Amino acid sequence: MKVLSDSEKYKQQEELFNQIILQHCPDILSKKYDERVIEKLPHAHKVAIVSSYVASFIVYREGLGWLAGTNAQETFKASISYMNLVNYTNELVSEVSDSKISHKEKIIAILNKSAARDLTEMEMVKTSPKTVL
Repeated sequence: MKVLSDSEKYKQQEELFNQIILQHCPDILSKKYDERVIEKLPHAHKVAIVSSYVASFIVYREGLGWLAGTNAQETFKASISYMNLVNYTNELVSEVSDSKISHKEKIIAILNKSAARDLTEMEMVKTSPKTVL
């Protein structure tokens, strides 16, 4: 994975948030009126949708205590990183699935089970060595 500039990180974060918001909407809205939904939805509603989605997604996948030892800023960074790394993991799974590599079912299972979490933890330790997840 390449190192992103601050503007690239912001754009990637905004794209992630928009993706989450559109996933929250009924299909008719997300498919026909996606731009209008993103443009017209009040900021407070966007924050509520993204926050509740990300929190419940992480809790259901990783458990309630995974980010318990981090402060608010570290939790936010880890959550955003985790959601991006879930997407990255899905890309890896797709590549492995399309390959002729032996044991691909096991590799896919390992990626699905822990890749996003492990990559997030590695990233958090790299950027803030005092962080313990």
